[in-house]
Amino acid sequence: MRTLPTNHTQQIQSAVQQPIYLIELYLPQGNVFISTFGPVAWRGKQYVQTSCKVSGIQTGQGATKQVSITLTNNLFTWSTLFLQQSPSNSVVKIYKLLGTAPYQDGDAYLIFNGIIADIPDLVNYVTFNCVTANATTLTVPNITIGLPYFNFMPADGQQILWGGEKYILRPR
Repeated sequence: MRTLPTNHTQQIQSAVQQPIYLIELYLPQGNVFISTFGPVAWRGKQYVQTSCKVSGIQTGQGATKQVSITLTNNLFTWSTLFLQQSPSNSVVKIYKLLGTAPYQDGDAYLIFNGIIADIPDLVNYVTFNCVTANATTLTVPNITIGLPYFNFMPADGQQILWGGEKYILRPR
């Protein structure tokens, strides 16, 4: 049996539970630490409050997880940052923090660790669809190379020059 930290026990016993999500975005431009409720200091990191929503946390096949993060794009701050360099495949971690400050290490627990799969919206809001890193490797395309998809296969022994290297094609 696991013993809960004092902050968790107090939060569970309260009439209204208000978890705080701590979001860590490890982007090419630099790391961003976001809190959904006020500024938070936890594990030596400062999380800034941003108008943000965490939704759609789901567990799928093979224990893969997916989540959506929506940030309000005031004055196009977020879209400007993300259009400078694509954040696709950047690491995202989401922690659920319970209790009140000052926070201890055990007051938050990791609920999501994955990557940004796509960004479908960059106008009024910036939305990230995130998946666990193993989700992208679990799907295999069901396409056979041959008719009707591929009508013109290269001949046996054909040579292709690519990136300064020579490839010779051979049948299986």
